[in-house]
Amino acid sequence: MDTQRVYWANYNALFSMPLAGGAILPLVDEGVQLELDSIALDATHIYWTRLGPVQQPITGGKAIMLGGISGSGPGRIAVDDANVYWTIGPIPCDVVPCGHRHDGAVMKVSLAGGTSVKLAAFETPCYPVTQLAVDADHVYWTSAHELQRTPLGGGPIETLASNEGDPYAMVLGPTDVYWACGRSMASRRLSERSQSSASLATASRTRTSAGARAR
Repeated sequence: MDTQRVYWANYNALFSMPLAGGAILPLVDEGVQLELDSIALDATHIYWTRLGPVQQPITGGKAIMLGGISGSGPGRIAVDDANVYWTIGPIPCDVVPCGHRHDGAVMKVSLAGGTSVKLAAFETPCYPVTQLAVDADHVYWTSAHELQRTPLGGGPIETLASNEGDPYAMVLGPTDVYWACGRSMASRRLSERSQSSASLATASRTRTSAGARAR
């Protein structure tokens, strides 16, 4: 969402409409196989991943791939004033959990295009990265049972929280990281300064529906 429109994806289609309501604008031609799982916005463009990061004007028009093909399947994506960040792998197995560990990575490329840079490489169970976010210094992601980050320029991977039980719906505040745990239905907060985590609330499974799960 920006100041004028709301944007959404339903796996193989991408749309926008005015915040006050009105006509729905398809942003991608029908029939294009997108496999969308995550989108990001800046002031002029919308971004998603399809074998690599894709950039398109928010008013519609020609979509271009930034940085070339870098992976397979849909991944998470985030953007700041200079770069696009996205995840590649792992692709979930047919049976989850499968007991295997798979390679995954966090990548970046300039908004102007160019060579892709691998910021972090890691092994994870077959669960894909569920969230990706950036602040002024780090890129953050959740995968399986962990919350991790690495500097925007690359470097060591720092595990901020573990044994989190399928973390998702991560949001960055001015000093804290907030997320939810799928298994315990708990909302969590971690102070970036003290790196201590705490539960904010726990919801009953019987009162929470799949349709209410935030992305």
